[in-house]
Amino acid sequence: KIPLCGIKLYIPIALTPAIRMVRCISAILLAASFYFTLASASNATEQQAVSDGALPPSRIRITPKRVVGRRKSPKGKKRKLSKKGGGWTVESGACMVEKNFGTACVLSPNYPRQYGNKQKCVISLKGRKKTVVFSQFDTETWFDTLTIDGVKFSGNKRPKPCRPKKNIVWSSDFWNLDKKKGWKMCNRGGGMPKLLGVK
Repeated sequence: KIPLCGIKLYIPIALTPAIRMVRCISAILLAASFYFTLASASNATEQQAVSDGALPPSRIRITPKRVVGRRKSPKGKKRKLSKKGGGWTVESGACMVEKNFGTACVLSPNYPRQYGNKQKCVISLKGRKKTVVFSQFDTETWFDTLTIDGVKFSGNKRPKPCRPKKNIVWSSDFWNLDKKKGWKMCNRGGGMPKLLGVK
């Protein structure tokens, strides 16, 4: 005999575990339904109290939106590129004059990244104090050359300080097997401080 809703029924013993399982599942579902009903009623009551002014609104954490933009360069570290400055003049080509910290240097195209193929620059330097010093020199040996007073320089050995009498010519060939940074030469007489490693 198994009591079910106040009525005693005769049910085979084999069905007893299944009936107990159904009872357990029904009890769990009933408890869950009752819990969610209470939670919904509690939220509604709290919202009504907040809208009526009886309770202060809950604190909401707002994460500030990250603004992605161009960074401003620090004071005193402005890097200006042009075709003329500090006695230098790029007569033709993609080379640029860099003005930085009161100094003026000429850069190979796209410096300090790899320069292009089949490029040519003609550069002049005027003024009484016009000693040229190199802070960087890295080109393809034999094929990409910087010519100063008829002498061609290439490779990774920096040319010695000199005072050019003619225009300086940069030339790269049609093929670049290695990634080279190029060069950076400065006019020491144009306010260039003495470089480390260059006498």
